[in-house]
Amino acid sequence: MSALTHGHGECFWHEAVGDYRWLFRCEGNTMRVVVLWSIGTLTGWEHRFWAECDVENFRATMCAAIESCETSGVHG
Repeated sequence: MSALTHGHGECFWHEAVGDYRWLFRCEGNTMRVVVLWSIGTLTGWEHRFWAECDVENFRATMCAAIESCETSGVHG
């Protein structure tokens, strides 16, 4: 949740056929979320998703999702 404390954050998911990169930027009461996809260095990063939402709604939703994973035994 570094986006909430530092104003920005990111995470990666490596898949067999490519990589996802999630970028988070917090500006005031707005959280911006961008999801990028890449199949390699030649193609670079492609935008797959972009959205803005209320930062408190984002925090509450992410905390609930993380708690749900912890209680169901799903670990990242």
